[in-house]
Amino acid sequence: MYEIIANLLKESKKTTVITGDGISIDSQKIDYKTSVDNQVYNGINLSKLCNKDFDKSDNNFISYYRNICKQISLNKPNKAHHIIEEWKNKKIIDLVITQNIDGYHGIKNVIELHGNINNFYCTNCKKKFNSKYYQKSHKCNNGHDNFEKEYTKCNGTLRPNIVLSGEIPKYLELALFNMYKSDIVLIIGTEMSISPINKLPVMAKEKGAKLVAINKEPIESIANYINYSIYGEDIIDVLEKLNNLIAEGKNPFEITKFNRTNTAGKIKANYEKFAEKDVNAQKNILKVVGIFAIGGAVLMCIYLVLREIFSNKLVTVKDGTLYGKINIIGVIPDFNNTDD
Repeated sequence: MYEIIANLLKESKKTTVITGDGISIDSQKIDYKTSVDNQVYNGINLSKLCNKDFDKSDNNFISYYRNICKQISLNKPNKAHHIIEEWKNKKIIDLVITQNIDGYHGIKNVIELHGNINNFYCTNCKKKFNSKYYQKSHKCNNGHDNFEKEYTKCNGTLRPNIVLSGEIPKYLELALFNMYKSDIVLIIGTEMSISPINKLPVMAKEKGAKLVAINKEPIESIANYINYSIYGEDIIDVLEKLNNLIAEGKNPFEITKFNRTNTAGKIKANYEKFAEKDVNAQKNILKVVGIFAIGGAVLMCIYLVLREIFSNKLVTVKDGTLYGKINIIGVIPDFNNTDD
């Protein structure tokens, strides 16, 4: 199975990786959940505390997310994250779509569906702040963001730039766009139990992609769609074995897919270019419609004037002399009048 998956990764034209919290477990040196008993934090159920409607200025909300930020700042990306980053750099994979909020996949060719806990913003003025600032204050600009940039003090309440319960995942349309372009989808460390994210690999499968799963437990939610799987083994061990097979007998600088040019960055650029063209096309159509509308209005006016001339005798001839008269359309001059 390892050889099959390694060959698929080497030969695919576009590989997208989907990751979940299973890939970050070995990064945790401390566990903020030690203060959480049966999904309750300081007597508040997490389903309520993590809801989009919970008061962002509540001390329990603030302390809970400060604890998470503290944990992530003390931890570091593990070997699995480093291997995936190496694969991105070598173009073995094109894009990482992650459900994690820790930011351990870096910023290159990554879609963070649930946001990033290292980033905060003001619910009032939308100014951005980092987690270091949030540890000191949950109010907008009671100081300086990053201690360098000073913003107008609006005293709004900050919140983490993550998807809370009841909110829609970020960049779903872009993720779906890349799913349709993928011929291999590698699922790592997630049971794909959250909708609508678990629909992404299914849509890729329906477009002809092969699904590969690496997880501690079998992925039951989309089991019928998975082509190849490695279950029950340590995720880091699995990725190291695959990495060795991919690199076997190769120069490290030559481990790239043959004629591979569609990186995730280019795909994203093409998507934005396509969207821009679509908007421009709509604008051009509106312009054409507008021109026809104006032209039609002008022709109608000409028609009405001619109709008035011939039906109401706006212009008359008497004794060989041309006369004009007043009508509802306006005043037609008396052509026989030569006064200055």
